[in-house]
Amino acid sequence: MQYIEYDRHAIKTPPSSLWLEGWRVDYLAFSSPENAHKPPLMVVGGAFQNFTSYKYSVERIYQDFPVILIDLPSLGNNDQLGPELGM
Repeated sequence: MQYIEYDRHAIKTPPSSLWLEGWRVDYLAFSSPENAHKPPLMVVGGAFQNFTSYKYSVERIYQDFPVILIDLPSLGNNDQLGPELGM
């Protein structure tokens, strides 16, 4: 995974995408160089939220761990509708 360093503008960076079994997962992955070797904390976006909703969380988590924000189909800014997907 390719991490980028976090700053106030990085949260608005266009997300990277990963395709899994025909579904697109959008994500932003942040880490400072000194923490890149640590396991990341993954934040799963919810309905009506976008990556900027987690700005303050990322600012705090980023100090200690890498953080990955993901938008799954039908959530956040991911415009794919997946009514057959569930928990």
